[in-house]
Amino acid sequence: MIKPSDTTFNKSLTVTMSVFIVIVFLQVNKPQQNKVNLDQNEVMYTLSPEFLTLFSIGQEKAISGYLWMKTLLDIDTKHVNKGQLSWAYHRFNLISILNDKFYENYLYGGIHLSIAKDDIIGAEKIYRKGLIFYPKSQDLLW
Repeated sequence: MIKPSDTTFNKSLTVTMSVFIVIVFLQVNKPQQNKVNLDQNEVMYTLSPEFLTLFSIGQEKAISGYLWMKTLLDIDTKHVNKGQLSWAYHRFNLISILNDKFYENYLYGGIHLSIAKDDIIGAEKIYRKGLIFYPKSQDLLW
């Protein structure tokens, strides 16, 4: 069996360690890049309700629950311009299409849209959809 000489092994080890040290040094001392501040509306997306209902394979409640939790984690408080609908409205609307009996979506979605996002039009639409299924709810009437 051919054995590498000690000199060859030492050279290989030295080169490998040198490359490793250079990589670590470059990673630690890399220049700080300016991060781009994107508007939350540009970053968040909502799938088409038609697409999602078609490919949900009967799991509309599970998907709406996932989207609800994802929305709560991603939600922001940036106000929208007057007459525009926020990304959160589109997400709450999608949840209401997937699970039309999801009371918390109408209640807390409407509250967040009307107060935190200042999306009065979106909040009104969500409240009206909720009142179709819960007409006696005093909370949705406010």
